[in-house]
Amino acid sequence: MQRTVLALIAATAILHAHPPVVSGQATAPPDLAEIQPVIPPGISDFNLEITGRLAYTWDSADGEHVTEVLGDFVANMGGTRLSSKDAVIWFRNAKWQGKPYIDLEIFLWQDAEVIQPAGTRESGPALLVTLRTFGRLVLNSAAHAAQSDEDGELYKEARKARRLLDMAPAPAAESADSPVSVTSKSAALARFAKPKPIKAINFTAQSLTSQVIDGQNVVIAQEDVFVSQGAASQSGEYVELRANAAVLYLKREQVGNAIPGLIGGESRKPARSSAASQPTEGGPPRVSGDARDQTDAAALEAFVSAVYLEGDVVLARGDRMIRAPRLYYDFDADRALILDAVTRAVEPTRNLPIYVRAQEIRQLSSTEYEANKAQFTTSEFHTPHVAIGADRIYLQDKTPRNESGDVVGVQAGAYKAYNTTLNLEGIPIAYWPFAAGDFSTDRQAFRSAKIGYNGDFGWTAETRWSLFNLMGLTPPPGFDATLKLDYFTDRGPAVGIDSDYQNDDYYGLLRTYYINDGGSDELGPERSGPPDHENRGRATWRHRQFLPKDWELTLEASYISDDNFMEQYERNEWENGKEQETLAYLLKRQDNWQFSTLLNYRINEFLTQTEHMPDNVFSLIGEPLGEIATLYSESRVGLVRYRPDDRRYFDGQNRDDNTGRTGTVVRGDTREELQFPMPDLGPVKLTPYLTGRVGGYDDGPSGDDPDNESGSIGRVFGAYGVRGNMLMSKSDDSIESEFFDLHRLRHVIKPDFAVWNAHGNRAPLEMTPFDSGVEDIDDFGGGTLGLRQRLQTRRGGPGKWRTVDWIVFDVEAGFFSDAQKNEDTHGDYILARPEDSISSNFIATNFQYRISDSTVVVYDGVYDTNRGNMGNSNISLAVEREPRMAYFVGWRYIHDTNNSLVGGGFNYKLSEKHTVGLREFYDVEEGRNYSTELIYIRKWPRWYTAVALDVDKAIDDVGINFSIWPEGAPRLGLGSKRYTGLADSVGIRPR
Repeated sequence: MQRTVLALIAATAILHAHPPVVSGQATAPPDLAEIQPVIPPGISDFNLEITGRLAYTWDSADGEHVTEVLGDFVANMGGTRLSSKDAVIWFRNAKWQGKPYIDLEIFLWQDAEVIQPAGTRESGPALLVTLRTFGRLVLNSAAHAAQSDEDGELYKEARKARRLLDMAPAPAAESADSPVSVTSKSAALARFAKPKPIKAINFTAQSLTSQVIDGQNVVIAQEDVFVSQGAASQSGEYVELRANAAVLYLKREQVGNAIPGLIGGESRKPARSSAASQPTEGGPPRVSGDARDQTDAAALEAFVSAVYLEGDVVLARGDRMIRAPRLYYDFDADRALILDAVTRAVEPTRNLPIYVRAQEIRQLSSTEYEANKAQFTTSEFHTPHVAIGADRIYLQDKTPRNESGDVVGVQAGAYKAYNTTLNLEGIPIAYWPFAAGDFSTDRQAFRSAKIGYNGDFGWTAETRWSLFNLMGLTPPPGFDATLKLDYFTDRGPAVGIDSDYQNDDYYGLLRTYYINDGGSDELGPERSGPPDHENRGRATWRHRQFLPKDWELTLEASYISDDNFMEQYERNEWENGKEQETLAYLLKRQDNWQFSTLLNYRINEFLTQTEHMPDNVFSLIGEPLGEIATLYSESRVGLVRYRPDDRRYFDGQNRDDNTGRTGTVVRGDTREELQFPMPDLGPVKLTPYLTGRVGGYDDGPSGDDPDNESGSIGRVFGAYGVRGNMLMSKSDDSIESEFFDLHRLRHVIKPDFAVWNAHGNRAPLEMTPFDSGVEDIDDFGGGTLGLRQRLQTRRGGPGKWRTVDWIVFDVEAGFFSDAQKNEDTHGDYILARPEDSISSNFIATNFQYRISDSTVVVYDGVYDTNRGNMGNSNISLAVEREPRMAYFVGWRYIHDTNNSLVGGGFNYKLSEKHTVGLREFYDVEEGRNYSTELIYIRKWPRWYTAVALDVDKAIDDVGINFSIWPEGAPRLGLGSKRYTGLADSVGIRPR
């Protein structure tokens, strides 16, 4: 938050120096002298892959192909990367030594950057790049229009820059054999550089008198004082100053003793038009006709060196404004002093007003500023509901600008802030002593804060900060780090660092957290109570390095203080994230084969893991054997050791309980599958296949007797079967129904089936479960039959038609020869490897009915034919009625856990100021409330506040969360961001 607010001060509070960046809107074009060509040598063999939001394609009148990409343009060609906000591409087909290639010119517009394979970077407001490639041109855009945009502003600028380059002297060829002529045409653009505009100073008033005070020539201006600097046509530099009275300091060395006679105490009333929006023609107002002829636009700038204004002072540039009772401006030194300043500007990307009040603002130079006793807010009130304050702020503006002062790049700079506070109704509620670093439009020091109450943690305060900015350091390219500072009243203080990094050759992350925990975990009757020690935390590092010749190296290291830490403090990662491991993994992929070697070691003793020291795997995918068969192969050999959690209790009855007591085992295993695609029988595709698997171990599980050594064991497995499917569709463009919102109908039907059988000499219970998919396969047979259907229509209206799935109805059934009938299994079929399936007979259905774009019914369920009951079932109805209300209702049933929940929720906008939400789930089987969540959002002038109450009986927890955020900028808010979207939309998934 500090960084964004300080950026706003640089962009709005000191408006008389430079205008703010207008991100998201068209900016004035950069000086074409800044457009530089970047021309790589030779012709590449790589494809040129282009991405963006919207693409126009057409053929120009001279026969060239043109593609215009708007929004987030990125182009990759091997190790070369181009990026900019927008781009225009001209390309044509050519040949070199009889081999066809594509010759391209790419105009990069706004925030342009070119990264060469060797790491060389070139950037600027605009670049012109020449590329040649023997590869293909691949365009991937979110939207595409096959139409011309030659009248667009972007294409006009691109064509203008291209013409300027073409006017440069023709380059001399490097050699007769060179396929590419490499030369720089920047000199051609330099010839068209615009001269620096004259910043003329004009003034008018109801009364003008001249005096000499202490040897200084001054003009006293009273009533309707108007002073301007620059020309109105130069919007980036044109400044207007208004006040009730002013003193203008004149340059004695330019005017000598002539000034007293020029004005002579006689007043002049200016025309209203000159004081409103344009500089007064001619020189300063005066009586003498002789002196009038001596003042032109060039001489006019020399008369006034500084001005002091007082009484309802207004400084304006465009729609940005500063009000103050007193202001002093030194035109020669670009220095200023503004007392009791109030500024207003509009953040353009969200149309959000920003108000800045400061006891004193000093402009130290054209790019340096200092503000004392400052506060900024989105509220126009003198005492705003919420504001950010600081005793002193130093800013240095590094935003790139052209000769006219217009922004031509990303707003950037450096700052220092002292004694920063978050103020609520004028009362400080949060404090940070010092912050320093760099800022730009996409970075900020303060990132988020969350304040609330939780039954396990007490009152909570969780804050996130940009680590590099707080330390005053410039982050390396591609690196980002977040400092986490937390406090829990029932637990204690906590600190952590989350870091992510990415470069051309590598990427990775670091997650650390430490807490001095004086509380107690509540994770169920068997795992509740105080932790083993108060010092708890985690450290996880993951790194992937791209090596030469298609090799990849992955390194991971993970330490966790205790078995309950991740579930207690990182529940989402514990439930859904990757397992915490310490490993080194080397991989090479090429064509349709890959080789990998894995070396890992368990350091968290409370986790059950298999160590590989190492394990080597070679895979071959889809290798054709003539025109008869296709081979799929996977072979592994290595050393493995099974490390179970010593606290587990094993009864020897279930598959997962066969832990074995072996040490390091030498393991070899190979799986070979031959598929025999048959010629199509009409729409039917059939693929018979054979699978064979052989494995050997130099030691096997010893069972319950630790003295029993089983010795080496072998496993032989074989399977055979056939897979088949067909695809049929039919469309009827005559279907039209306003009631059902149908505008044509297309029916897609895809039946599929599989039948197989398997045989093996060893059951999974007889083997140590080193790896899933290797030791746990079973020799059962079975078959599946599926019918998948789509009814599609068009919706959206003329010019916006899109295809949507109106009705989806899928049915799949599975039947197995050796069906498991345990209470904790539901059938699941894996097409690629049937032996990995769960052999429990089932019938699964999935139904979706999209009644309209804002109303949908969804159902999915699995029927367990072994037990004759519904294994699980879910049905829900979701309705959105913008802008006032949205709601959903549903029912979920899980047989194995005897869980039957009914629930629903709604979002409702009571008025422009009040929005409420409810989420409620009720446990039918237990006859009690399962969870409840209440949300209330209140809109204030330019701010929002929210309170959320969460009662979760499933984990016996109660939570209260508070949030506050400025209008249009929820990411700058304090508290949970979960429901900030409800301020703009009551949709079930707020935008």
